[in-house]
Amino acid sequence: MGVGLAVRAAAHLADQGIEADVYDAAYLKPFDETAIVETARRTGRVVTIEDHIEIGGLASIVAGVVARHRLAVDLATVDLPDTDLEIGVRAGLYQHYGLTVDGVVSKALGLTKA
Repeated sequence: MGVGLAVRAAAHLADQGIEADVYDAAYLKPFDETAIVETARRTGRVVTIEDHIEIGGLASIVAGVVARHRLAVDLATVDLPDTDLEIGVRAGLYQHYGLTVDGVVSKALGLTKA
């Protein structure tokens, strides 16, 4: 999946007049806390994307950063649910769980209307 999904979603958002910052968190350590704090303060919104369950990954790290810095931020995640997952071909599973450009754009647009 990689950062390409975020880049493509950001391009779709830009077509709608919405600017989105994209950070590549391919590795959770070292984590660029400063970048997240700066963008969260500036935008008031953060969407994380990962092909991992919603607990214990990038979303958890970002939520911890937001809490430590006491930021009033809307946070959304595009990830896998913490349940038994369907079995199938990767592309089909990404589609099923919303790990797609449309899924990311939908989450981001949801935050702009919150």
